[in-house]
Amino acid sequence: MSIVKPETQLYNLSELEKILTTHKVLDAKEITENAFIVTYENEINKDILKKSGIDLAKLLNEDNKKDLENNDKYGYVSVSTAAAITAYGRIYINKLKIWILNNGGKIYYSDTDSLVTDIEVPSKLLGIELGLIKLEHKVKKGYFISSKTYLLELYDGKLIKKAKGVNSNSLTLEDYINMINNKKDIIASKTQSKANFTTGSVNIYNKNVTLRYNSYDKREKLFDKDGK
Repeated sequence: MSIVKPETQLYNLSELEKILTTHKVLDAKEITENAFIVTYENEINKDILKKSGIDLAKLLNEDNKKDLENNDKYGYVSVSTAAAITAYGRIYINKLKIWILNNGGKIYYSDTDSLVTDIEVPSKLLGIELGLIKLEHKVKKGYFISSKTYLLELYDGKLIKKAKGVNSNSLTLEDYINMINNKKDIIASKTQSKANFTTGSVNIYNKNVTLRYNSYDKREKLFDKDGK
């Protein structure tokens, strides 16, 4: 099986000239005077290098030097620090969940960094400073379907709609009620895109999809004696 695969990228004129002297170009479309969509084989072609009079070892050394220079741009990124912050956030919010349950409260929805409860959280825990939680909304009614899919009805009548994988604006209050109370699948709109490299364009369109009320089963749903 060949490991040489076609690759399509957007390049400026100088980058295109380099590709032409190092790789086998399968197709190139001019978008502007200094922008080209180029499809080429991702492996350096030694025959083309020879015709271009380019030394392979020198080319590889130049590319490696550029890679090292680009690495400096991401010197502030720390995977371990990011993982520690995420883990601490989970520990913190789980402690808050335990406090709520121990004080007679109920938890209607919970995510990595948010939760919905029916009791007031101590003011000393609220704020916008680091280490505190932010009070986002005071909720009159809530419909919690699954992770990232829910609707909040606020006291001023405003609706906060969230829906994972689809456009939440395509859903109505009745859709959320049907999913949670009537266990009914509903039709939602999803934005998709399709690239056309021949014309150098991207077609963005909406597509109707079925949003299933019970499609997400990674977390256990808890109900009261009335099944709510």
